[in-house]
Amino acid sequence: YLAGPLFNFIVAIIALLLRANETITYINIILGIFNLICIYPLDGGRIVKSMMTIFLGEERAYEITLKISNLFLVLILALSSILILKFHSLGIIIGVVYLIYIKIIYSKAIKLKLRALYLINENE
Repeated sequence: YLAGPLFNFIVAIIALLLRANETITYINIILGIFNLICIYPLDGGRIVKSMMTIFLGEERAYEITLKISNLFLVLILALSSILILKFHSLGIIIGVVYLIYIKIIYSKAIKLKLRALYLINENE
């Protein structure tokens, strides 16, 4: 899961060293940081879930990942509210709406998976 953000940072460094268009550098840095946010299913959320699965098992890792995702989403909503008021940026609004959308979709999918895991564990 680190491959995507790492690639973005490498491209940004190469663009910086080659003195390429600054836009390429900034876009890749922003994409790399955005993907490392700890909201599942972004790469940051998947990294956290994978690390917790090793120590806590898949069911518990999913539960904790959902809680961490909720916390980060609330923090991002608070921060973006301030940024929207200051910069009046449509891009920030689109980014926040996207995060909320993927969080809702994947939360439903995770809850279905957790129910399936629970049923499998009960039947064993």
